[in-house]
Amino acid sequence: MKGLRFTFWGLVVGVLLLSVGGCKNPFRSEQTLEFSTILQSNYYYAFEKPTDLVIRDRGSWESLWYQVFPDSQRVLPEVDFSQEMVVVTSRGMMGGGGYTTEIVEIKKGDDITVKVVNKNPRGPIFYDVMTCPTHIVCTKRYDLKVKFEKLYPIF
Repeated sequence: MKGLRFTFWGLVVGVLLLSVGGCKNPFRSEQTLEFSTILQSNYYYAFEKPTDLVIRDRGSWESLWYQVFPDSQRVLPEVDFSQEMVVVTSRGMMGGGGYTTEIVEIKKGDDITVKVVNKNPRGPIFYDVMTCPTHIVCTKRYDLKVKFEKLYPIF
């Protein structure tokens, strides 16, 4: 009986250590946030280098929008920054077609995690163009740290 008790408590301590020492805290709740796409394109060359941004004010939003569309009369989409924020990811300038980027999930826990899927072209690139895969979305505003998690699936 004594050996059985020791095995039971060893198991309990082991499970607790795995829970606490693991990557995710089992007691922290995460909430998936809804978001809507403002722009998803490969053809607006606003970002030379890979860029991840969170915009929480109108001035920064206007500045970004006119960086994306400098010679355009496109209307600035309305965002209520008291309730919403804009999340931007771009792979920067890519030599060749077939590259994409997409925000696939936004989660709120102790901070905000933005999951981004970046896909590369399948096989050889047959057309020689510059692209700039970019995805801009609007979601509920939180004044928490935002981290971007990049995924590169293999076909």
